[in-house]
Amino acid sequence: TLLEMEEKDSSKVNHRLFESFFWICPQINQSANLISGKTSPKSAQVLWHFPQDVSQIAAEFRDIPQFCFPDLEILKLEDCLTSKIEHFVFMMTDSKGRRMYGICLRGLFKGVNKRFDVGRRRRHCLCIITAHPFFSMFRAMLLQLHSLALLDRSDGPKSLRCWRFLEAVYDQSFSQPLRSLSVSWDCHPELPMQRDFCLVPPLSARGGLRDMRVLPLLEVLGVDRFFRLLSAILCERRIIFVAEEAELLSGCVIAAASLVAP
Repeated sequence: TLLEMEEKDSSKVNHRLFESFFWICPQINQSANLISGKTSPKSAQVLWHFPQDVSQIAAEFRDIPQFCFPDLEILKLEDCLTSKIEHFVFMMTDSKGRRMYGICLRGLFKGVNKRFDVGRRRRHCLCIITAHPFFSMFRAMLLQLHSLALLDRSDGPKSLRCWRFLEAVYDQSFSQPLRSLSVSWDCHPELPMQRDFCLVPPLSARGGLRDMRVLPLLEVLGVDRFFRLLSAILCERRIIFVAEEAELLSGCVIAAASLVAP
């Protein structure tokens, strides 16, 4: 279970908050359907990443873009009025047995003429790769990155505001007991303006699961199925979750693991 994995990794504390960041987008198939005239995404590609050298992470985890877009074949064009931000988590294991989490946000970014409110487009994914299951903290960090990207007016795919924010957070480290961290960075390369952001980790390095809410799981499954699930967990049965949305699937799996968190 995720809880056992946290227990196993607790003795190998990595004091860096995160290993890398990836901005991933669907790659459009340029050969359109001759009948409908529509194009469909055929793969996901990394638009840019942080830091500059992610060769070690990329060598260990080659399928990060696929994890960020497990529903690539059914991905649709969306507009700002109907689209919603989606959060989910996936987990990977490297060649040394170390478990890493991919904490993701998928949402719309700038469209036609760098405007958010113009044009239908597909969502992009912001993904933080980390050894720490601080789900709530990294979710807040991804929301901050999303806001900074919408405010950025720089040319090219890479957001300078996001890059400066990631640099400031990347230089931070935590110690035991965990404490809140205040991050300051220059939000604009030409204006001497400082911005502050507070990172609030869980009470302990293994406290990520304790932050998860169980009530949504009860609402999705209903009372009878919820207690059947709880019985299966306590009996250590193998459980398979199936859902149409990555956010719902991820939330249910983590909430189920949190049921046995001490």
